Amino acid sequence: MKKVLLFLSVIMMLQTTTVLLAQENVLRLSDDTDYFSIDILGDEDIIKGITDVFANWEHPDSVQITDQPGTSNVGIAGELYDMRLHVPKGTIGRYLKAGYPWYAFGSITDGDTIVHEQSFKVGNRVYSRTSLYSDDVYLSGYCYHQGTEPDTTTVVTIPEIVESPQSGSYFRVTGIGSKAFCKSDCIEKVILPLSIETVCYNAFGGCRNLQAVCLPEQLLSIGNYAFYECARLELDSLPESISGIGEYAFARTGLKGVMRIPSKVKIISNGMFANCRDLTGIRLHDDVVSIGYSAFYGCRSLETVSIPKSVKHISNGAFMDCPGLTDIYMFWTDSIPVVTSEYSFDQNRHILNVPYGNVDNYLESRLPDGSRQFRMGLITDSRDSSNAHGFRVGGIWYEVSDSIKNSVTITGRSGDEPVFITPASVTYPYTGVAYRITGVSVSRLDCSRLIVSNGVETVTGRFNPDVEYVFLPSSVKVMRLPFYHSSHLKSVGPAGGGYDIEYAWKDSIPAESFCQHECLEKVVISESIKSIGKRAFQYCPWLSEVYNRSPTPQTIDDDTFTSKSMCCLYVPKGSKRLYKKSTGWKDFKRIRVIRKMK
Repeated sequence: MKKVLLFLSVIMMLQTTTVLLAQENVLRLSDDTDYFSIDILGDEDIIKGITDVFANWEHPDSVQITDQPGTSNVGIAGELYDMRLHVPKGTIGRYLKAGYPWYAFGSITDGDTIVHEQSFKVGNRVYSRTSLYSDDVYLSGYCYHQGTEPDTTTVVTIPEIVESPQSGSYFRVTGIGSKAFCKSDCIEKVILPLSIETVCYNAFGGCRNLQAVCLPEQLLSIGNYAFYECARLELDSLPESISGIGEYAFARTGLKGVMRIPSKVKIISNGMFANCRDLTGIRLHDDVVSIGYSAFYGCRSLETVSIPKSVKHISNGAFMDCPGLTDIYMFWTDSIPVVTSEYSFDQNRHILNVPYGNVDNYLESRLPDGSRQFRMGLITDSRDSSNAHGFRVGGIWYEVSDSIKNSVTITGRSGDEPVFITPASVTYPYTGVAYRITGVSVSRLDCSRLIVSNGVETVTGRFNPDVEYVFLPSSVKVMRLPFYHSSHLKSVGPAGGGYDIEYAWKDSIPAESFCQHECLEKVVISESIKSIGKRAFQYCPWLSEVYNRSPTPQTIDDDTFTSKSMCCLYVPKGSKRLYKKSTGWKDFKRIRVIRKMK
């Protein structure tokens, strides 16, 4: 069958473009074309179904390649691996060295015989050479032509040897390319041949139904996000041949049990196993030197971790949000070379087990900024140690606030029960010492109703935005930042009785403390408060009474309160004139003297 010729003669700058149509599947580029654009006319009918492209340049590196359409561009629709590039004799090497787009064509020829084949299709799979002159290929992706249905195969088997339908040549398949099977929801199982050496970036990312992958024993590397969000994926082990695992490679997968890191992997990449909620253990070998950012973040079932002496760096969030992690084992003695972030671990929630006689070394270990390096619940060289400054009992974390008076603060809990009642006291199980609970940090208390026991004096942190009810006993004297964005809070106070509590911060009310509190009606500011932060009471639509006990107005901004027209400000006797002249306070429409101060 005769081939029809399509000639595009392109004149630079403002000259007109001449288009000559002859046949439908061949494109000839004249040697006076100076701009060449790839794949910009995919929706146009003018060029479609091109199988052969003829380029007449002796020096292709002199042609300007662009990806923007224009009157002085030549565009090609379709995928380049579907096309054969014809070039002048003896110039194939020049085209390959000139880079994209020339090497992306399926094959390049300077005559009737294919001289160089770069990509080809077998069925609906596309294979590409691993390098320009290699006889190895990688599966670079699926190809779906317009009007065809997507592949619904549930079990994917990759061949070890593949034959090109164009040249008849055989190639060894050594890799799975970037995004090759990305978000293929139908795939449930993948069988990789022994020849596979690399699984590239996001190769199987988002395959939500992928349950099993047979990884070959000679696999060398797994790229970034390779199996990211494969929520049902389970693996018994990783091949020992692997020397590199990319960032977030197994994040949000269904990995279970204990995972052993291959002995050649020296760096635990950022987020490698983040949010693997069913992972119970991890085994690190003695050559691991670094644990990356959020490497095990959100591994909620992780129970114990042993960190070898070879580790020199533990990054931010490496073991954060791991509520099941009770014991961490470290083996350094005398000097502590590991450099961690203060937020590498859940503060005060873990027991750090160290070599005998080294508790003080770990307690005194500092970060470059001087902060404590290991903020653990307990650093111990035996279970009988009395050096506890934090511990966990029954899913509740406690931090020792006063070791002389045996008082502790609740810093968090595991579980999602809607109602949480704080205990009045707790006994540390390893020493038998009883502690009185005098504080509650509410940031990690996920509940809709909180009932604080009598005896608690300090409430700090920020309530969950969805908290609806908080019972605070009359023993509470100090509160810091609890109500920021608590838009659903309906009742606070003794016996649930309104807002008649004096918020007695030490000397200041922090910025945005009550910002967007849609239920706040009354505020009492103690005499000790010297400053009020920006937007502390901004967007509190029902705030109607502010009692300020300070005879001298604090310095505030215009946006500290935004309900001044509806709110009445009460001030001490003899201070009304000062408030009427003070920035921020003078804007209150009603300023009255406190006749009787509770």
